[in-house]
Amino acid sequence: IKASILWAEALYGIQIHWRNGRRHTRKVKFYLHLSMNILYNNLNLNLRHLHI
Repeated sequence: IKASILWAEALYGIQIHWRNGRRHTRKVKFYLHLSMNILYNNLNLNLRHLHI
C-alpha cells in the first residue's frame, strides 16, 4: 500500500515538473528518467519482498 501511495505521489510530482520544466526540458527529462528508473527498481524490489 505504501509503495502505491509513493508511486502516485511520484507521478503527480512528475506531472508538475513537466508543466514547470518546459524551459529546461533536457535536464528535466534526464532527471525524470533517472528518478523513474530508481522508483521502478525500488518498486520491483519491494514487490518481490512482499510477494504481492
